[in-house]
Amino acid sequence: AIERELIDLEQRHGVLSAEFYTRFLAGEGGDLPDDVAWVGLYEGFLSLKTTISESLKIVVAEPMTR
Repeated sequence: AIERELIDLEQRHGVLSAEFYTRFLAGEGGDLPDDVAWVGLYEGFLSLKTTISESLKIVVAEPMTR
């Protein structure tokens, strides 16, 4: 659901979330509520992606035994 929302924002604004995020952090983005919400959504996406990646590393490194 988060990824679909990011794709919708990217299509509406004509810019990838990663690029928008980089610009925002560099002070080149706006400070409108929608801009801040987009940044928050993207940060949540990055956090979730990192959590999933770390979890997969644990599963691969320590497979369950029966």
